[in-house]
Amino acid sequence: MVRRRFLFLPREMNDVKPQRNLQSIIDRITNSQPQYTKERFKPLTDNLRLLCFNRDPRIRKGIIKKSTNLFSRWFTVDSPLDGVDVPDNIEQKITSWNKAEQLKKKLTQHYINQLVFGRAYLELSTVEVIGEHGEGLEKPFKTVNDTLHVYNVDPRVIQLNTVRNKEAQSVNRYQKPLPDVDYFVMRDGKKQMLVHPSRILMTSEWTAGDSTPVGVIDVAYNLIESAVNSDRSLGEILYRFGHPFPVSIIKDASDEELDAVQTAFGKIGSSTGFVGDDRYTFNLLNPSAVNPKEFAEYFYIGLACALNMPVMVLLGVQKGAVTGSEIDLSDYYNDLHSIQETLFTPMLNTIYKTLLGSWEYEIYWNPIYVNEESESKIRKTNMEAL
Repeated sequence: MVRRRFLFLPREMNDVKPQRNLQSIIDRITNSQPQYTKERFKPLTDNLRLLCFNRDPRIRKGIIKKSTNLFSRWFTVDSPLDGVDVPDNIEQKITSWNKAEQLKKKLTQHYINQLVFGRAYLELSTVEVIGEHGEGLEKPFKTVNDTLHVYNVDPRVIQLNTVRNKEAQSVNRYQKPLPDVDYFVMRDGKKQMLVHPSRILMTSEWTAGDSTPVGVIDVAYNLIESAVNSDRSLGEILYRFGHPFPVSIIKDASDEELDAVQTAFGKIGSSTGFVGDDRYTFNLLNPSAVNPKEFAEYFYIGLACALNMPVMVLLGVQKGAVTGSEIDLSDYYNDLHSIQETLFTPMLNTIYKTLLGSWEYEIYWNPIYVNEESESKIRKTNMEAL
């Protein structure tokens, strides 16, 4: 009896169950509801969000790129009155404090946290050492001798809870919470602390209804998962299709002959030859590998949508003359300016009111992007001024 071997078939054909008739399939489709109507959205865990950010280079690049773009041109603190200059002592105080606190770096990290976790936190503190908390965190924030520090808080260790009166004592029995205040609960190792809301500056991504804010990774998770799987498969694809695929057909082959050929296939090298009589047929197939470029472009388009940025910004493609792509680029920077004003201007107002006291000021964000013609005029004007 001739024995047949199949490399890819997991079972014999007679084991395949007969397919349902066409009418039963049509009835099942027409009587069922769309799959997504039965699903409930479940946010990812924070650790999974962090894993995606650290593991996938595309989403990591996009998040860091957007965060650095947001603060690339920084801002100016100026008087709201025309013709009134900022006093020298105030200007020097702002400049030195921004530099000492590394405010640009901390705000950039803050927005990275927001894009990854959906929410981000800055802590106002009078303590200079990171990780050490002063006493009275349950009380409203007040500066001591004009001392003000800001720190990024890991979103995984803090949450806003309605913790009041007797419930607060169960969180930390050494603290004395004020009545009718919604405190933040911060974990420091195994210890929990109540933090007054005036000490925490929080921003979050947009939400629909009363849903929990989620970051970019939640929105793009299916794409990220597919992209990571594609990366893992790419090496196997190159190995499989990077060299010819040997096939041997033996007429009336015995078990010993099949075993011998299979063993020989496992030892094929650059100097391997094949010997047999007229019952043997040997071929080398050259299958064409799947080009991953189209799949990569699909991933980039999806990730760019989740990040709300043009694909050319995500990929780092240089722009040329005024084209439709430049219009997209202008819209992107307009969106960034909107984020600056809606999320970070209120945050900075809180910081500088604490730092500067009653002095009246306005925060002006420097333009992130102007077109090439305008930039050339600006350079020309600066040169003429010299």
